Amino acid sequence: MFLFVALSEARSRHHSYPKPRPYQPYKPHNKLRCQIKPTGNAYWSPDLIKRNYSDYTYKPLQVHIMKPAIYLYPTKEMDLTVGVSMERENFTTVVPEFTAGTYWNVTAKPNGDLIHNNKVIPYLYWEGDISMRMKFDKGFFVKKGEGREFLEKILTQFKLNDREKFDFITYWLPTFNKLGNVFCSFQLANYCHHVPLTCSAKPDSVIRVYIAIRKARKSDLNKPVQAIPNIKRTGFTIVEWGGSIIRSRHQRLSRAQ
Repeated sequence: MFLFVALSEARSRHHSYPKPRPYQPYKPHNKLRCQIKPTGNAYWSPDLIKRNYSDYTYKPLQVHIMKPAIYLYPTKEMDLTVGVSMERENFTTVVPEFTAGTYWNVTAKPNGDLIHNNKVIPYLYWEGDISMRMKFDKGFFVKKGEGREFLEKILTQFKLNDREKFDFITYWLPTFNKLGNVFCSFQLANYCHHVPLTCSAKPDSVIRVYIAIRKARKSDLNKPVQAIPNIKRTGFTIVEWGGSIIRSRHQRLSRAQ
Protein backbone atom coordinates (compact mmCIF):
# COMPACT_ATOMS: atom_id res chain seq x y z
CA MET A 1 0.00 0.00 0.00
CA PHE A 2 2.77 2.44 0.87
CA LEU A 3 4.52 1.73 -2.45
CA PHE A 4 1.28 2.30 -4.36
CA VAL A 5 0.67 5.66 -2.66
CA ALA A 6 4.26 6.75 -3.24
CA LEU A 7 4.04 5.92 -6.94
CA SER A 8 0.74 7.79 -7.25
CA GLU A 9 2.20 10.90 -5.61
CA ALA A 10 5.26 10.77 -7.85
CA ARG A 11 3.11 10.60 -10.96
CA SER A 12 0.84 13.46 -9.90
CA ARG A 13 3.59 15.77 -8.61
CA HIS A 14 4.09 18.75 -10.90
CA HIS A 15 7.58 19.52 -12.15
CA SER A 16 8.16 22.88 -13.78
CA TYR A 17 10.47 22.39 -16.71
CA PRO A 18 13.43 22.11 -17.25
CA LYS A 19 12.85 19.21 -14.82
CA PRO A 20 12.67 16.34 -15.56
CA ARG A 21 13.18 17.12 -19.28
CA PRO A 22 14.30 20.57 -20.46
CA TYR A 23 11.71 22.43 -22.52
CA GLN A 24 9.43 19.46 -22.98
CA PRO A 25 6.62 20.73 -25.26
CA TYR A 26 3.16 20.67 -23.77
CA LYS A 27 -0.11 22.11 -24.97
CA PRO A 28 -0.76 25.62 -23.63
CA HIS A 29 -4.05 26.69 -22.11
CA ASN A 30 -5.80 29.88 -21.02
CA LYS A 31 -6.75 31.52 -24.32
CA LEU A 32 -6.20 35.25 -24.03
CA ARG A 33 -8.58 36.73 -26.55
CA CYS A 34 -8.64 40.36 -25.49
CA GLN A 35 -7.78 42.87 -22.83
CA ILE A 36 -11.33 44.27 -22.61
CA LYS A 37 -14.22 42.58 -20.85
CA PRO A 38 -16.83 40.74 -22.98
CA THR A 39 -19.66 43.19 -22.31
CA GLY A 40 -21.91 44.89 -24.85
CA ASN A 41 -20.20 44.83 -28.24
CA ALA A 42 -16.72 44.30 -26.82
CA TYR A 43 -16.30 41.02 -28.67
CA TRP A 44 -16.66 40.56 -32.41
CA SER A 45 -19.45 38.19 -33.37
CA PRO A 46 -21.04 37.06 -36.66
CA ASP A 47 -24.40 38.37 -35.41
CA LEU A 48 -22.96 41.85 -35.02
CA ILE A 49 -21.68 41.74 -38.60
CA LYS A 50 -25.10 40.74 -39.94
CA ARG A 51 -26.82 43.57 -38.10
CA ASN A 52 -24.53 46.34 -39.28
CA TYR A 53 -22.38 45.72 -42.34
CA SER A 54 -21.44 49.40 -42.61
CA ASP A 55 -19.19 49.06 -39.58
CA TYR A 56 -17.05 46.40 -41.25
CA THR A 57 -15.71 45.60 -44.68
CA TYR A 58 -18.47 43.72 -46.49
CA LYS A 59 -16.37 40.62 -47.03
CA PRO A 60 -13.49 39.25 -44.98
CA LEU A 61 -10.14 40.51 -46.20
CA GLN A 62 -7.15 38.31 -46.81
CA VAL A 63 -4.77 40.33 -44.66
CA HIS A 64 -1.12 39.89 -43.87
CA ILE A 65 -0.54 40.34 -40.15
CA MET A 66 2.74 42.20 -39.86
CA LYS A 67 5.21 41.71 -37.04
CA PRO A 68 3.19 40.87 -33.99
CA ALA A 69 5.79 41.10 -31.22
CA ILE A 70 4.96 39.33 -27.93
CA TYR A 71 6.55 40.61 -24.69
CA LEU A 72 6.32 38.76 -21.38
CA TYR A 73 6.74 40.36 -17.95
CA PRO A 74 6.17 37.87 -15.11
CA THR A 75 6.51 39.04 -11.52
CA LYS A 76 9.25 36.44 -11.05
CA GLU A 77 11.31 34.26 -13.37
CA MET A 78 9.00 31.68 -14.93
CA ASP A 79 9.09 28.85 -17.45
CA LEU A 80 6.21 29.50 -19.83
CA THR A 81 4.58 28.07 -22.91
CA VAL A 82 3.13 30.78 -25.15
CA GLY A 83 1.25 30.12 -28.37
CA VAL A 84 -0.79 31.67 -31.17
CA SER A 85 -4.00 29.85 -32.13
CA MET A 86 -3.70 29.78 -35.91
CA GLU A 87 -3.17 27.00 -38.40
CA ARG A 88 0.52 26.28 -38.85
CA GLU A 89 0.38 26.80 -42.62
CA ASN A 90 -0.91 30.37 -42.13
CA PHE A 91 2.36 31.51 -40.54
CA THR A 92 4.83 33.09 -42.97
CA THR A 93 7.60 33.99 -40.50
CA VAL A 94 8.36 32.86 -36.95
CA VAL A 95 11.36 33.99 -34.87
CA PRO A 96 12.49 32.04 -32.96
CA GLU A 97 11.11 28.82 -34.41
CA PHE A 98 8.21 27.26 -32.55
CA THR A 99 9.19 24.67 -29.97
CA ALA A 100 6.36 22.52 -31.30
CA GLY A 101 3.01 23.11 -32.96
CA THR A 102 2.39 26.85 -32.89
CA TYR A 103 3.88 27.64 -29.49
CA TRP A 104 7.18 28.44 -27.81
CA ASN A 105 8.72 27.27 -24.54
CA VAL A 106 10.68 30.10 -22.93
CA THR A 107 12.02 31.26 -19.60
CA ALA A 108 10.71 34.77 -18.93
CA LYS A 109 12.23 37.29 -16.53
CA PRO A 110 10.55 40.27 -14.85
CA ASN A 111 12.62 42.74 -16.92
CA GLY A 112 11.18 41.28 -20.15
CA ASP A 113 14.19 39.20 -21.18
CA LEU A 114 13.26 35.83 -22.66
CA ILE A 115 15.55 32.81 -22.77
CA HIS A 116 14.95 30.45 -25.67
CA ASN A 117 17.40 27.65 -26.45
CA ASN A 118 20.00 29.32 -24.22
CA LYS A 119 19.74 32.63 -26.11
CA VAL A 120 18.40 35.90 -24.69
CA ILE A 121 15.77 37.54 -26.91
CA PRO A 122 13.57 40.65 -26.38
CA TYR A 123 10.28 39.23 -27.70
CA LEU A 124 8.58 36.49 -29.71
CA TYR A 125 7.90 37.43 -33.33
CA TRP A 126 5.62 36.04 -36.01
CA GLU A 127 3.82 37.03 -39.20
CA GLY A 128 0.99 35.32 -41.04
CA ASP A 129 -2.02 35.49 -43.33
CA ILE A 130 -5.63 35.36 -42.18
CA SER A 131 -9.14 36.13 -43.41
CA MET A 132 -10.69 38.84 -41.24
CA ARG A 133 -13.35 41.53 -41.47
CA MET A 134 -11.98 44.98 -40.76
CA LYS A 135 -13.89 47.61 -38.81
CA PHE A 136 -13.38 51.21 -40.00
CA ASP A 137 -16.50 53.00 -38.73
CA LYS A 138 -14.30 54.74 -36.13
CA GLY A 139 -10.62 55.50 -36.03
CA PHE A 140 -8.01 58.21 -36.38
CA PHE A 141 -7.32 60.55 -39.30
CA VAL A 142 -3.59 61.27 -39.15
CA LYS A 143 -2.21 64.00 -41.38
CA LYS A 144 1.07 63.58 -43.20
CA GLY A 145 4.00 64.39 -40.93
CA GLU A 146 2.03 63.86 -37.71
CA GLY A 147 2.54 60.11 -37.42
CA ARG A 148 5.25 60.20 -34.77
CA GLU A 149 3.30 62.50 -32.44
CA PHE A 150 0.13 60.45 -32.92
CA LEU A 151 1.83 57.13 -32.18
CA GLU A 152 3.58 58.45 -29.07
CA LYS A 153 0.25 59.67 -27.69
CA ILE A 154 -1.89 56.66 -28.59
CA LEU A 155 0.63 54.05 -27.44
CA THR A 156 0.88 55.80 -24.10
CA GLN A 157 -2.90 55.39 -23.80
CA PHE A 158 -2.43 51.67 -24.43
CA LYS A 159 0.04 51.63 -21.50
CA LEU A 160 3.01 50.49 -23.60
CA ASN A 161 6.37 51.10 -21.97
CA ASP A 162 9.25 53.02 -23.57
CA ARG A 163 10.86 49.98 -25.18
CA GLU A 164 7.59 48.74 -26.67
CA LYS A 165 6.72 52.20 -27.99
CA PHE A 166 10.18 52.54 -29.55
CA ASP A 167 9.88 49.15 -31.26
CA PHE A 168 6.38 49.93 -32.52
CA ILE A 169 7.21 53.40 -33.83
CA THR A 170 10.45 52.40 -35.57
CA TYR A 171 8.51 49.69 -37.42
CA TRP A 172 5.30 51.56 -38.32
CA LEU A 173 6.36 55.20 -38.70
CA PRO A 174 7.86 54.59 -42.20
CA THR A 175 4.41 53.35 -43.29
CA PHE A 176 2.73 56.52 -42.02
CA ASN A 177 5.31 58.66 -43.81
CA LYS A 178 4.95 56.73 -47.06
CA LEU A 179 1.14 56.78 -47.23
CA GLY A 180 0.77 60.50 -46.47
CA ASN A 181 -2.62 61.18 -44.87
CA VAL A 182 -3.58 57.99 -43.06
CA PHE A 183 -6.73 56.56 -41.52
CA CYS A 184 -6.11 53.88 -38.93
CA SER A 185 -8.30 51.84 -36.64
CA PHE A 186 -7.30 49.50 -33.84
CA GLN A 187 -8.97 46.13 -34.40
CA LEU A 188 -9.12 45.17 -30.74
CA ALA A 189 -11.83 42.57 -30.09
CA ASN A 190 -11.91 41.71 -33.79
CA TYR A 191 -8.25 40.69 -33.85
CA CYS A 192 -8.42 38.97 -30.48
CA HIS A 193 -11.35 36.88 -31.70
CA HIS A 194 -9.58 35.69 -34.85
CA VAL A 195 -6.12 35.21 -33.33
CA PRO A 196 -6.33 34.03 -29.71
CA LEU A 197 -3.12 34.10 -27.69
CA THR A 198 -2.39 31.24 -25.28
CA CYS A 199 -0.22 30.98 -22.20
CA SER A 200 0.47 28.20 -19.72
CA ALA A 201 0.14 30.63 -16.79
CA LYS A 202 -2.70 33.10 -16.37
CA PRO A 203 -1.47 36.72 -16.58
CA ASP A 204 -2.87 39.64 -14.64
CA SER A 205 -2.84 41.99 -17.66
CA VAL A 206 -3.03 41.36 -21.40
CA ILE A 207 -2.48 44.26 -23.83
CA ARG A 208 -2.90 43.43 -27.53
CA VAL A 209 -2.51 46.32 -29.98
CA TYR A 210 -3.43 45.56 -33.60
CA ILE A 211 -3.48 48.53 -35.97
CA ALA A 212 -5.14 48.50 -39.41
CA ILE A 213 -3.81 51.28 -41.64
CA ARG A 214 -4.91 52.56 -45.03
CA LYS A 215 -4.52 55.70 -47.08
CA ALA A 216 -7.09 58.23 -45.88
CA ARG A 217 -10.24 59.09 -47.83
CA LYS A 218 -12.29 62.28 -47.69
CA SER A 219 -15.11 60.44 -45.93
CA ASP A 220 -12.75 59.53 -43.09
CA LEU A 221 -12.69 63.15 -41.91
CA ASN A 222 -16.29 62.82 -40.68
CA LYS A 223 -15.84 59.56 -38.79
CA PRO A 224 -15.85 59.57 -34.98
CA VAL A 225 -12.64 59.08 -33.05
CA GLN A 226 -12.16 55.56 -31.73
CA ALA A 227 -12.28 55.17 -27.95
CA ILE A 228 -9.30 53.37 -26.42
CA PRO A 229 -10.25 51.07 -23.54
CA ASN A 230 -9.05 51.97 -20.07
CA ILE A 231 -6.26 49.43 -19.63
CA LYS A 232 -4.69 48.60 -16.29
CA ARG A 233 -1.15 47.27 -16.49
CA THR A 234 -0.37 45.36 -13.33
CA GLY A 235 1.27 42.13 -12.18
CA PHE A 236 2.22 39.48 -14.74
CA THR A 237 1.73 41.31 -18.05
CA ILE A 238 1.68 40.12 -21.66
CA VAL A 239 1.98 42.74 -24.41
CA GLU A 240 1.59 42.15 -28.14
CA TRP A 241 1.56 44.63 -31.00
CA GLY A 242 1.21 44.21 -34.76
CA GLY A 243 -0.93 45.35 -37.67
CA SER A 244 -1.85 45.31 -41.33
CA ILE A 245 -1.85 47.75 -44.23
CA ILE A 246 -5.16 47.74 -46.12
CA ARG A 247 -5.28 48.85 -49.75
CA SER A 248 -8.92 48.10 -50.55
CA ARG A 249 -11.80 45.96 -49.40
CA HIS A 250 -10.45 42.97 -51.26
CA GLN A 251 -6.70 43.41 -51.23
CA ARG A 252 -3.84 43.71 -48.81
CA LEU A 253 -0.64 45.68 -49.16
CA SER A 254 2.57 44.67 -47.46
CA ARG A 255 4.81 47.37 -46.03
CA ALA A 256 7.45 46.62 -48.64
CA GLN A 257 5.14 47.45 -51.58
